[in-house]
Order: sequence, then structure tokens, then C-alpha cells
Amino acid sequence: MQSLCYYCMTPTMAGNTCSVCGRPPVPFSKENDAGVLPPGTELDNGSVVVGAKIGRGGFGITYCALDRQSGKRVALKEFMPNHLVTRLADGKEVAVVAGNDDTYLSARRSFMREANVLNKLRKHPNIVKVLFTLEENNTVYYGMEFLEGDNLAVWARNRYPKKPMPAKEACSVMLPVMDALIFCHEIGVLHRDISPDNILICKDAQGNPKPKLIDFGAAHVAIEDFTHTFPNVRKAYFSPLEQMSGNSNDQGSWSDVYSLCATIYYLITGRFPVSAIEMATGTARLQPPSEHGARIPENAEDVLMHGMVLDYQRRIQTVKEFRDEFCKALDVEVTEPVKSAPPRPEPPPQVLPPLDPADDPEDPCPDPVQSNAQVTTVEQLPREKRRIFIRGVIYLLLAGACYGTGYCFLGLTGLLFGWLVFSLVLMISLLISGSTPGMAAAGLRFVDRNGSENNGRMILYAFLNASPLGLLDGMLLLAGKDGLCSKICGLRYESRGLRKQMNDSPPTGGEKTDPKTAQETETGLKTKPHSSEMPRPSATMKGVDGPMKGRNLNVFDGDILGRNPEKAQVVVGGEDATVGRAHCRFVYAKTKGKWGIVNLSSNGVAINGNRIFEKEGKPKVIPDGATIQIGKSTYTFKVKQ
Repeated sequence: MQSLCYYCMTPTMAGNTCSVCGRPPVPFSKENDAGVLPPGTELDNGSVVVGAKIGRGGFGITYCALDRQSGKRVALKEFMPNHLVTRLADGKEVAVVAGNDDTYLSARRSFMREANVLNKLRKHPNIVKVLFTLEENNTVYYGMEFLEGDNLAVWARNRYPKKPMPAKEACSVMLPVMDALIFCHEIGVLHRDISPDNILICKDAQGNPKPKLIDFGAAHVAIEDFTHTFPNVRKAYFSPLEQMSGNSNDQGSWSDVYSLCATIYYLITGRFPVSAIEMATGTARLQPPSEHGARIPENAEDVLMHGMVLDYQRRIQTVKEFRDEFCKALDVEVTEPVKSAPPRPEPPPQVLPPLDPADDPEDPCPDPVQSNAQVTTVEQLPREKRRIFIRGVIYLLLAGACYGTGYCFLGLTGLLFGWLVFSLVLMISLLISGSTPGMAAAGLRFVDRNGSENNGRMILYAFLNASPLGLLDGMLLLAGKDGLCSKICGLRYESRGLRKQMNDSPPTGGEKTDPKTAQETETGLKTKPHSSEMPRPSATMKGVDGPMKGRNLNVFDGDILGRNPEKAQVVVGGEDATVGRAHCRFVYAKTKGKWGIVNLSSNGVAINGNRIFEKEGKPKVIPDGATIQIGKSTYTFKVKQ
């Protein structure tokens, strides 16, 4: 009898590997996972089974879970404000820290309002759906549909790794989001946290991008008006000035317009816009997208900038007005948005009934590897016909040479010889670079489901792909379908040089480090700007000890490591509490071929045991293979060739 896999929530865990998702058992310890429900915990008399933790914030924890009533995997959000409560010794019950009872009850009611807000919006196909709520263990939970997809920022980088997205395509991608916001505003709900992190790109039945608006944690509202429970919610770069001030009377649909425009600005420039605070204080100017090389007509740029005017009274006031003007300027066809139904009476905050499938619009998103908690998978490659064609041509040339030579000298027996030689060529290439010769020319490589190169899977793939299955795979790829060999071996394509996100980390947003400032050490390490047309150099940090043991982090030139997604591109989450919000920055000197690290935290960092306390000083050289201590975690630093 196979046990439950706590990642995909199916009874397919045979031994130490799930036969469906290929992942090992969930690592869990009371020391490293303090406050987290142990995998296998049952709620509501066993109707809900808790799985792996997939995200944690200041007010809650999100898990994979199995809803036994429907038999489906869901994303379960638990109200667990770490500053107000603690988990008791039984591993389930929550106890309020002395003196915080009133604050806790007020915050818990607000958490339930979030579920009720989502319940009112569940009819819209581009908004994540709440499925049920529970009250147990002196806290509350709600279950949401479990979504597959990358967040918008990751998806955009996959699709355009070398240059930003054209404005017309960005508009088309964001149209369903605009439709969803219009729907929300008609009901009286402000999202107030629109950003690339809070838009997931799923796929519809035809494989086309289908954006889903998630994380309505900031939308605690009274439905009849725009009264806010927490008026001071804000996010750097994407929040308007009136949201920074915390005055709820100044906030309205125009606030979401600003965040929507800032998100489009990011898509078409590849840069975070200047924050509203910097504009208000005069320390920075919001440059038009064209000054960053964006491909956008002048009249469309004017509309976008009008949506990001600092004074909300002079800004475009509604999403519908912005959508109509922006689409007209870009010659993008606008379809009639989903109409909101008249508001239904609000259900009691304690329990929401499960959705009736017949009452819900069809949602063709396939089985997920990622949830609404924004846990990103390793980036998936858009299937460009040109790349597949290059791969196919080189494959045919190599196969023809191996099989043809064998047949000419040994007849039919030589075909077996040709297969062995071809397998050997593919195997050597895969083990060295993760790519076959054809894939390398097309800019591709293989990784397993966990995002790492797996030698055993590569060897098996080499033998299978050298057989006639390789030809069949080529035809399947051209038809836009997955290859058989890679499916059998549990491998998938990835673009060489694209940034990879950890499977068990939240999507990272963050400050874009300006590499124009040259910095130099005693050894001559110097940072230089890198062309946006070239992939940035990257290195791997493997956790060998401490809270991050067993975790692989990928760092790129200019990346900041820390706990705060607002400030860091590489986020360690709450596992290593001694890591600062922005702890250190990694820099690469192209001319010297050396990596360096800049300390940004009072904790300092250590390279091969030598502690660096100098804050925001000159970069210190990191030797390849060095041991780095950041917070309580120790990593080995390996440069990618």
C-alpha cells in the first residue's frame, strides 16, 4: 500500500520517491519548522489532510492539502500571526500570547473577511476561488483552488529572456486581469496589491496563457464602500502615493489603476518603476518606458504614464477607462468583460459552503506544481519552433552519421552499433552540459522535476533518444506536445541562462540593483553593467548546514539575498531568522571572471571562516568552491560554467 505524497497529495509515495511528481518525502522537524502543522495532520474530522508547507507570511501559513470530500488537491491557508500566537506541544492547537486576545480576535475576523471577499468574486474565471473555510485549533483556515503556473514576472522572463515584452503583447496578457479588476470594482472590492507576484499565469484548455489574480489579503473591505480594515497596505514600486499615506479616504479604483500600470511598465521595460515615495520627495523621476528601450507607440505611452500620475485626482480614475484608451492606442481588440452578478447576501464568517461544480465556471488549469501562495516552479521554456527545428536538424545529422556508418560497414548489425555510438555521444554531452548537441545549439538543457541535473535520468534519456523514439519526439515537439523520452525519464526542457526559482520558495520580487556603479576591491574586483541582451552570470549556493541545509539557491550578478521579497531577489523565507531583510549582494567581474559579495547586514557574512562586518563596503572575492556562512546557514559556492 503506497502512502500519501505530501506534495502532489496522491497515494503514490513508494519508498523514498513519489511515482507521480518524483519528489522525496517532505522534510519536517520541530526545530526547523516551528509553528508549522506536521504533514499528515487531519482537520475537520479527517475531511482535510494537510501536506507540505508552500509559503509563510507574517499572518499565515499556506499548505498543500487534500480535500477528501472532492478528492482534489487544494491550497490551505491557515491564520497563524507569528507575533500574536504560538503553537502548543500537540502540534495543532494555537494559543494566544498573553495580553493579545482582543487584537487576535480582531485580526482573525479580518482574515475571514478575506475568505468572504474571495467568495464574492469566485464567479470570475481570472480570480482564484475560495472553496471552503474551517474553524479549528483556536484558529481558522480557508481552502482555495490549487493553481499551476509561474508568477507574471517569471513567466515574462521565460518568454522574453533577452529583451522586454512588446507593449501590444503585454496589453493582451493583462486584458483578463483588467477584466477581473473591473469585476471587483463593480462589487466594491479593491485589490490594493496588484503586482507581478500576485498574478499567476496558468494555461487554458488550448494551452494559451490564462492569468489568475491571487492574494486578496489586502482587500479586507466592506462591500458597500471602500472602507478598509488595513489602509496602510503597500508594496514598493507598485503602490500609489495615497496607499503609502495610509489614508483610506483617498483610495479608490484609481489606486488599482496605478498598480496595474506599474505592472505593465515592468513588463515592457524589464525594470521596476521608481517608487511613489521617491517621486514625491524628488529623489527620482519616473522615466517614460521608451527611455528604457520599450517597444511602445507614443500615444500608448502617454496613456500608461497618465495612469501613474502621482496626484490621484489627475490620474485615470477607472480600470475600464484605462483599458479602453490603452487598447485603442495599441490597436488591441477589447472583448466585453465578465459582468458581475448583483451582490449576494454575505455568508456567515464562520463557514462557507463548498462550491457546487455545476455552479462554477470551467477552469481548465491542469494539475499544479504551484499554489496560490506563489511558490514558483523551475521556469518552463516557451516552445519556439526555431529552437525545435535547430535541435531536429543537428539530431538528424548525428543520427545519420552514426547509423549510416554502421550500416555501410556492418549491414543490419551495424544499426545496433550505430545506436550504441549515438547513445554514447548523447550521454557524454548530457553528463557534461545537461544538453545534447542539438539542444545546446538551440539554447536548451534538461533538468529533472526538482530543477537539478540528474545523471541517472540523463543516461536513460541518451539510450532512449538515440533510438527511433528520438524521431517521434521531434515530430511531437513540432506539434507542440511533450516528448516521450523526456516524460519517461522525468526530465524537462529549460532555457540555458534563465534564472531558476526554487520549488519550495515564494516568488521573489525585489529591488533592481543598478550595476552601473563600479566597485573595486584590493584584488581589482570590479562590477560592470551587463547588456540586457546577454544572460547574466550565475552561481549555485548549496546549503550544507543550518536551516537551509539541502536547499539550492541560484544567484545572479547583482542579486540581493535576504528574507524580504521587497528587497531581495533570492529569498530564504523565515527558515533562517538571523538573515536580514537585505543581507548581502553578489557581484561578478566579467573582465576578471571573479565573484564578490557585499555585506548589507549587521550580522555580516563569512567566507571560508573569515567574517566580513564592513557594511555596504567593497566586494570581497569569493573563490570557486568557497564555504559561505550567511545567518545560521552554511553554503558551498559553485560558479556555473
